[in-house]
Order: sequence, then structure tokens, then C-alpha cells
Amino acid sequence: MNYVAVTLKGIEDIAAKELKSIDKQLKVIKIEEARIIFSTKSIEKIKEAKTIIYLYELFARFNFKKTEDFSKELKKIDFSFIKKDFVVKCNREGEHNFNSNDIARYIGEIIYKKGFKVNLDSDTAIYIDIIKNKAFIGKLLVKEKLSKREYRLKLSNKTVNPCLAAALILISKSKKEDPLLDPFCKDGIIPIEAALIGYKNVYGIDETENNVRMAKINSKLANAKVKLLHNKIDWIDTYFKKDSLTIITNPPTSSKIISESEITKLYNEFFNQAKFVLKNKMVIAITKKDLFNSIAKSFKFKLLEERKVIIGDLGYYILIYKNHKN
Repeated sequence: MNYVAVTLKGIEDIAAKELKSIDKQLKVIKIEEARIIFSTKSIEKIKEAKTIIYLYELFARFNFKKTEDFSKELKKIDFSFIKKDFVVKCNREGEHNFNSNDIARYIGEIIYKKGFKVNLDSDTAIYIDIIKNKAFIGKLLVKEKLSKREYRLKLSNKTVNPCLAAALILISKSKKEDPLLDPFCKDGIIPIEAALIGYKNVYGIDETENNVRMAKINSKLANAKVKLLHNKIDWIDTYFKKDSLTIITNPPTSSKIISESEITKLYNEFFNQAKFVLKNKMVIAITKKDLFNSIAKSFKFKLLEERKVIIGDLGYYILIYKNHKN
């Protein structure tokens, strides 16, 4: 049986590795833009993956020029698995002369004419996944987004996507026994995901008391063991030993609220602390990279890898550094 895991654009390889780590028998057939096509004999464990958004059984994959092309593919699909009723859900990326509701309605009518009842609340969801001129047709295995986290009750307006948070942790390849720190933890998403993945010594620091309060609530709901501290980053070297940490974080950037000069000062202090406590790699997710990279270079941190991740209209740079001492 073939399936598709939908992930974030830019972390496809990380998500594929996670799937294979969950199921050793899983075979990756093809990696496309934010999509991993794979086969497996058992799909249940894959639903536990932290870096995927949707998961569906694949019925058809094809290129199209007009909506009528969908009708040709639908004729080839056996919909006898629909026992009671169905609903059509559509994801669409790119420029088209139709919207998601148009194509969902069009396909819903075709399946309806085959004798199946439409129910918008149905547990059987036919999924139409469109990327530019490419279409996938399948059945959702979980109706809700797998990226949804029930523990996320209190959210910072600067929070990061949980799939991105999980990917940062997996990218670090750090040992689960090694201490891990997010010094700009906000609502706690990165340290909580680390704890849920299985890291034993996870810390979060934030200078805003309300952020720490939110992170504590979220970590309690997640049943995640995270040590959270309310303080400024210039206290890091008083909490942690020299050459002891992996750092994974999403630093703030300049905005209408915080000036570039303030951010420059913050980054300088961050790297001053990092050069003392960093043991292994530092993994950063940031929306503006130039200033951060420049200051990293001035502190002689070596940039090992850079990649771009797209989440809707927002782009993040994932930057991986190594302390020049290591």
C-alpha cells in the first residue's frame, strides 16, 4: 500500500528519516515538494511522527491541465471502501482558475453520482492534494492535522510551527542524554517537543515572565519534563557548565517593536554566552539571517549548513553552527 506524508517545504529529508526511524520496513518511493510518497505494511505507528502535517492513503497521482482531467482519474478508483458517507477535503497550492471549494465540490459530485452519500461531518475524508499542475487523490488517515498539538493552550504571537520545532531537534542529531537549551523559549514549543521526542535534560529560558508562565502551562498539559527559567540570556553561563549544551532556538529579529541596534546587542550577548556553554551544534530557525550570520562570524562560529523552510507565506532559515573550539 502506498501513502503520502505531507510535511513542510524544506524539511522533506528530515521527515523521511523520521518515518524510517519509526518503521524500519518503510520504503520511501519518492520525495517531492513537501510530500513523501512511501509504502509500508503497517501505517499506525507513522501517525506518531512529529514532522508531518497530513497523512493519506494514495489512490492516484497525475499531472493535469483542466478540471476534467480529475474525472478520468476518478473513474479508475474503487470507492467501495466508503461504507456510510464521505466528505471531500482539498489542499491547493499554486495559481489555478479554480479554488479549493470548486474542486472539492466538483469531485464530491462525481463520487456522489456513484451512489455514495455526502456528509460534511463524515469520518471518511477523500483528500485532493494539488501542487501547481500536479494532483494527488487519496483518503485521509487522520482527519485533523497531525501537526496539531493538544497541549498548545497558551501561544506566544512569535510561536513556531510544531513540525518546524521537531525538525530542528532531529536536525541537531544530539544524544538524548545531552542537555538541550532554548534560550528564547517563548511559549515552550521547542523544549516541549524535545522532551516529547525523548530528550532527558531539556531547558528553556525567556526574559518575559508571561512567556515562561505560558511555557509552564503548556509543558504541564503535554506531560513534558522541561526546566523553565525566567531570566535574561546573560545569565546562561551561571546556570550551565562550560561546553555542556546543545542550543536549539528561534531568536527574535528586528521589528517595529524592537530596533536593529537592540537586536545587535542581544545577538552579541547570545554568542558571548554560547561560546562558553556550547558543546556540540547550535541549530537556529530565524526569519532574517544576515545580521545573525554576521555576528556569528565575528565570534568565529562556523556555519555548517543552511536551508530554507517555507510555512505558508513565511520563510525561515535553518542555520547550523559549530563553535570554533569544537
